[in-house]
Amino acid sequence: MKTNDFGIVTDCFVSECGKIEFTADRQVVDLTPVVNTLRHLRVDCYHVIECLTPGDCGMGGESTIYARQKSKKVEVSAIIKYEANRRNTAGGEAFCELDPLNWVTIDGSRESVWEYHLFVNMWRFLPLWWHANYARIMYITDADVVLGGISGDESMLPDVSFEGDIIKTTYCFWTEWGGLFKVRSMSEAVDGKILKIGKDITKNLVSHNCGILF
Repeated sequence: MKTNDFGIVTDCFVSECGKIEFTADRQVVDLTPVVNTLRHLRVDCYHVIECLTPGDCGMGGESTIYARQKSKKVEVSAIIKYEANRRNTAGGEAFCELDPLNWVTIDGSRESVWEYHLFVNMWRFLPLWWHANYARIMYITDADVVLGGISGDESMLPDVSFEGDIIKTTYCFWTEWGGLFKVRSMSEAVDGKILKIGKDITKNLVSHNCGILF
């Protein structure tokens, strides 16, 4: 296996996410073990990151990730309302107590930028129900991997570089419903948060569709 530091943390992160089992009933789960794999992120000391799993209701659903004060309990109804508001407003509210990104910052290192990316995309690796499974992806963390008949190389591994104040993040992922993709993202760090600059540039390297429908 040929990987790098970004690939190693990705594998640990995805593995820890995978320990959270899907259940027919919605469950509140403490995500501290998952967040602890992202060692270069800082979670506000008065808050904890949790999720509400989707259960088997409806045509599809994602786990809802949220933050709560350690000293307070959050009712399930409030979590569901937060998720509905987040979906129905462009970018969500300017500030919401339950929004986990309001309580997570980077330490400024290349590693923390990638870990912030993983945190934002954590929902893809937590329990998904039915049609939501189309969002599941596999990051390429092994340069020796062979997918769709294409042999990998080190350019397919996750990478973060600084070009002045601009941060360039590149990575590849595989999905059974689209194939192999390479993504380049430009951003900047402001007050410990990652702000995107323009849209991600995504290139399909290998087309694939397994033919399975959820």
